[in-house]
Amino acid sequence: ELMEVVADYFSINVTSPNTPGLREIQFKFLPELLEEIRKKTGKPILLKISPDLTFQELEKILETTENSKINGIIATNTTTSRDFKELPEEFKNQAGGISGRLLAQKSLEITKWLLKNKSKDLVLVNSGGIFSAKEAQSRLELGVDLIQIYTGLVFNGPSFVKAINQEILCTFGQKIKDKR
Repeated sequence: ELMEVVADYFSINVTSPNTPGLREIQFKFLPELLEEIRKKTGKPILLKISPDLTFQELEKILETTENSKINGIIATNTTTSRDFKELPEEFKNQAGGISGRLLAQKSLEITKWLLKNKSKDLVLVNSGGIFSAKEAQSRLELGVDLIQIYTGLVFNGPSFVKAINQEILCTFGQKIKDKR
C-alpha cells in the first residue's frame, strides 16, 4: 500500500543479469505476473526488457505487454553480451550486466524495432548509453516518450539531469523560433 502512495509508476524488471535464471522465466510466467500486478494497482506499469532479445522474442514480449494492457516498455536493461571490442580483457569473463556507452547501440536497435512495431498507445522509454543532451534529444526525436539515465548520471553527477534538460529546452526553443 505504501508503494501505491509514493510511486508514480511501477517498473517490472524480469531481466536482471545478476539474478540467476530470471531472464528465462520472462517467457514462462510474464503474462500471469503482469496480470496480477495490473489487478493490484491503478498506477502505470512499465516492463523493462533486455537488450539481448531476438526480434522473435521481442514480438512475443510486445504481444504479451499489449494483451496484458500494461502501459509501456523500458528499452533496455543491461546486456550480458561480452562481444565488444572496446571491453577490456579483464571484464570479458565476468558475470553481470554491462551498461553505459557499450549498451547504446543495442538499446537503440531494440528501441527502433519497438517504435516500428508497437501500438501507438504503448509508452516507450529508452535507457542505455545516454551521456549527453544530444544523445538524449536524439532518442526523443526518434519518437520515444521518455528517457532513463543511469550510468551517465553516475559518471556526471546529479547536475547532469538539469544540464540535459536545459540544453534540450534551448535546442527545442531555437527550433520553434526557426519555424516562425
